[in-house]
Amino acid sequence: MSCMRRAVYYISRKRMKNVMLFIIFLIVNVMVLGTISIISATAGINREIVKKSSAKIVAECKSSEDYITKDEAAQISRLENVDKLNKISKWTISPSEFMPVAGMEEKNQEDGRVCLHSYDDINLDSPFSNMVSHIAEGRTIERETDILIHQSLAEVNNLKTGDALYFTADTGEKIVATITGTYLNGNESDQTFAVSAVNRIENQIYVTDYLMNKLNGQTEYEKVIAYVKDPDQIQLTENEIRMVTGQKAEVAFTDRMFQRLKVSLEQITKTVNLIFFFTFVSGIAVSGLLLCMWMRNRKKEIAVYLSLGIPKVEVLLQMFIEIVLVYTLSVIVSVLAGNCIIPYIGTKIKITDSMELALHITAENVAMVWVVGMITLICLVTAAILPYIIKNLKTIFSEMEG
Repeated sequence: MSCMRRAVYYISRKRMKNVMLFIIFLIVNVMVLGTISIISATAGINREIVKKSSAKIVAECKSSEDYITKDEAAQISRLENVDKLNKISKWTISPSEFMPVAGMEEKNQEDGRVCLHSYDDINLDSPFSNMVSHIAEGRTIERETDILIHQSLAEVNNLKTGDALYFTADTGEKIVATITGTYLNGNESDQTFAVSAVNRIENQIYVTDYLMNKLNGQTEYEKVIAYVKDPDQIQLTENEIRMVTGQKAEVAFTDRMFQRLKVSLEQITKTVNLIFFFTFVSGIAVSGLLLCMWMRNRKKEIAVYLSLGIPKVEVLLQMFIEIVLVYTLSVIVSVLAGNCIIPYIGTKIKITDSMELALHITAENVAMVWVVGMITLICLVTAAILPYIIKNLKTIFSEMEG
């Protein structure tokens, strides 16, 4: 009779023992798969948080006479932990081709000035990104010559989306821009007539860095915002930026969202790792004790096999096959049970009020549990049966008679 058939016969004959072992394996596997799923999910969320944390360092000039230069901005962009820059500048101009909305000091509308604001990316760090302002008509800035103007400024000058607006550069050159959209702020009614034209919300025009440089012929910035790749290294990067800007700029970082979510994830990960450790250790301890007890009770069976001339390797292989069959079945059932239980557990683990852990069992996790479990059990079976394999048959039979 082959060792495979003997293994199957033994499992069917000793049902209660193998059912007990199966239940232990099932409980341990479900818990291990659950903890691995949580660890994998938190690692994935942590990677997403690093990508979307918007952790940034703001360098803002202290004086309107000493700006951050183009070369200094380039040095900041080359820092290892800097992902991208958003360079921000502001400049006032007296319009020659249109009239600003009147403010305090104007005798008439032609005497006022307007304020231009440029961003590398207007969707970041601008009134549009924090929803203070919103597009009323048209679209946001996408091309180099696009601009956004206030809806009231457009109405005063009978302008609409798609119209060209002309500016006069410091060199006297006429610069043409395209009105890509109009915006509203929501705080217009809070202004008094005492507000000067250049400071009125209606006279704030948003342009690109390209247009700003064409108009004033300078490449200087009142504020540079550096988005970092690794928020954990943000303080080191802050110091590097401070060395570039010197005393001309206040440098500070903000990563509150990342730190808040990171603390929550670290707490979950520590708890889950502890559960995983105790589950794994207790599973090995209980399984090892049971296998040692059962192998001791099977020493007569082992002695009979050896006395019948069955090679020791085949006896050992039979024990391996028994444990492989029971454990593999437990893994299959644990996957079915885990797919019902583990996603539900994920809904109960809150990272934030609006963020839950999306838990699921992956094929990689199942394969890892099966391989690690099999290696562990084969080692335990070998340790439990080895004393009876290497013993002399006479010694085993004499111990049984005694």
